[in-house]
Amino acid sequence: MVKQVRSKQERLYVGGCGVSDNGAKEIANALQTSLHLETLCLGHNTIGNDGASALARVLADNHALRRLLLPCNLLKAAGGKAIAAMLLSNDALLSLDISNNHLGATGLAALATAIAKNS
Repeated sequence: MVKQVRSKQERLYVGGCGVSDNGAKEIANALQTSLHLETLCLGHNTIGNDGASALARVLADNHALRRLLLPCNLLKAAGGKAIAAMLLSNDALLSLDISNNHLGATGLAALATAIAKNS
C-alpha cells in the first residue's frame, strides 16, 4: 500500500518494476494529495485499463503533473479513452507518452480528439 504522504518529491520513476493495475490504483490514491509531483514514469509495467482509468480520474483534477509516461504497458481502447477524458479537463499536463500500447482505432481517435480540444 502506498501511503498518502505530502511530499515535495517532483519525480517518481517506477518503470519496469512490475506495477500492475492494483499498483497504479495505489499510486493514483497517493496522487490525490500530491501538490509537487511533476513527472510520473510508469513505463514497462503491466498497467491495463483499470489502472489507467484510476490514474486518469485523479489526474483530471491534478494541476501539478507535467509529464506522464506510460509506454509499454497493457493499455487498450478503454485505457486510451480514460486518458483522453482526463486530457479534456487537465490543462497542466505538457507531455504524455503512451507509446507501445494496444489502444486500437477507438482509443487513438479519442486521444486525437482530446488533444485537439486541449491544445
